[in-house]
Amino acid sequence: MYICRQLLFIKIIPVETVMDSTTNHDNMELIIKNEGDTITGVLSGRLDTAASTQFATDMQPLVDNAGKHIVLDCNKLEFISSSGLRLFLTLRKAATAKGGDITITGMNADIRQVFTITGFFPLFKFV
Repeated sequence: MYICRQLLFIKIIPVETVMDSTTNHDNMELIIKNEGDTITGVLSGRLDTAASTQFATDMQPLVDNAGKHIVLDCNKLEFISSSGLRLFLTLRKAATAKGGDITITGMNADIRQVFTITGFFPLFKFV
């Protein structure tokens, strides 16, 4: 059930779900594939504030290869926070500095809307 109060959405979930010790809060995954002049990062899960510190470490190979064509496959990305947006911007700055470029593929409508509202949409190429 969702409650809307002054444009703040709160999801009410059963206590059993919150108390479940098997709940995985770090469900962000990045798989990097190096294919010649293209390096692909496949993102899945939630790129929230909690996951952003580890993601910053995990994305270092993308930053190191920012002179190549980088493809960010976001087909399985479920959520992005402002911390996640900052990391996308960090990667873009590295690519611009090294003469590379970034293409984002498979972004869902909710995340695309976040990019649009925050003004990030024109900064990236989307396919």
